[in-house]
Amino acid sequence: MIKTAGDVAKEKSTSLSVMSFFPHPKTILSKGNTELYYLMPISKKASILESLGVDSLYVVKFDKDFLSLFPEQFISSYCMNVIHAVAGFDFTYGHRSVIDIPKVRMSLYRKMN
Repeated sequence: MIKTAGDVAKEKSTSLSVMSFFPHPKTILSKGNTELYYLMPISKKASILESLGVDSLYVVKFDKDFLSLFPEQFISSYCMNVIHAVAGFDFTYGHRSVIDIPKVRMSLYRKMN
C-alpha cells in the first residue's frame, strides 16, 4: 500500500501521508477481551514510514467516540484535504462499519463539486 500511495503522490505532485490508529481497533471492538501485541512502538513505525518516503504520519486516537462517527463526520474531520486515498482491501470504518473507500471517494467528490 505504501508503494502504491507513494506512486500516486509522485504522479499528483503531492505529499504522502499515512493515517494509523492507536490503540489498535481490535482493543475497542473486543471490549478489552483481546490481548494485543504491537510489532513495534509508534516511534519505530514513524521512522520506518519516513524511510519509505512518507512525509506525514497521523496517529488517530481510536476510541468509542471515534468508532461512533458517521461517514460525514469522518470525512469532514479526517479527509478534507485528501487528494487520493489508498487502503487495504477490507477497510471499513464508522458506526456499524458503514464506511468503505468507495463511500469516502463518493462523499469527497460530492463535497468538491
